[in-house]
Amino acid sequence: MHNKKYLLLINSTVAFILAAIIAITLHETAHLIAGKMLRLDAIFYPTAVDFGKNSSVNDSVITALAGPLFSLIFGLLLIRFGRNWGKGFRRLLWLWLGYISAQIGFGYFLIAYFAPQGDTGLVLKLLSAPAYAYVSLFLMGLFGMIWLARMFAGQAIRYTNDANSLRQIGLFAWIVGTGILLVIYTAASRNVPTQVVPTILAGVGTVGIFTPMLTFFYKKLHAPYEDLKLSFPYAQLAIVAFVSTVVIGILATGMKF
Repeated sequence: MHNKKYLLLINSTVAFILAAIIAITLHETAHLIAGKMLRLDAIFYPTAVDFGKNSSVNDSVITALAGPLFSLIFGLLLIRFGRNWGKGFRRLLWLWLGYISAQIGFGYFLIAYFAPQGDTGLVLKLLSAPAYAYVSLFLMGLFGMIWLARMFAGQAIRYTNDANSLRQIGLFAWIVGTGILLVIYTAASRNVPTQVVPTILAGVGTVGIFTPMLTFFYKKLHAPYEDLKLSFPYAQLAIVAFVSTVVIGILATGMKF
């Protein structure tokens, strides 16, 4: 019999990893779909979509914006409507998928000035945007991240009945999950240009950066306790292993569209 805190940690960690892989893949798929709608040839990687050097400035702006905007809108919709979807592990998966997706969107706003090779940084550079555009996006990203932390805290306390359990479902799951994701996406980035790898890994490493900030809010929040009735996630671990193998072994080589 596994104790509840251990089950919270392992289930939340596996859900975090799987949700992050899904969110990152959907983000890149949004880039791909935008490019194909513009009739651009593309090579799809787990962390990037290469449209070559022949796309116009307008095409580059549209394809670059498609990823962050999709992630943000998709994540916010899940946060709003998906908070009670599923039971047990599925509840945690939807939880993480919504917040990680939204953080990817807000995160690109936050780093626009510091990462000119990132989606939003590239758009602002291509448009020769003024300084206030960078500042505005930074503030939107910052306040968005803080808002996510507040909302995530309100959701997480529903499934915990003490501070230690809250750390299992949030902080510790984030730390362990982020470490595993960095290993996966380091291996998956071997075929993308070297100069963009630091930006990619920084993005992967911060998909759950709002999580530790829940400690600022959880003591002020109250919600009825809900037992998720978790069991050891054998099947979900197998799915994560399979998906990781696909990301590292197949998608990392680049798929032409």
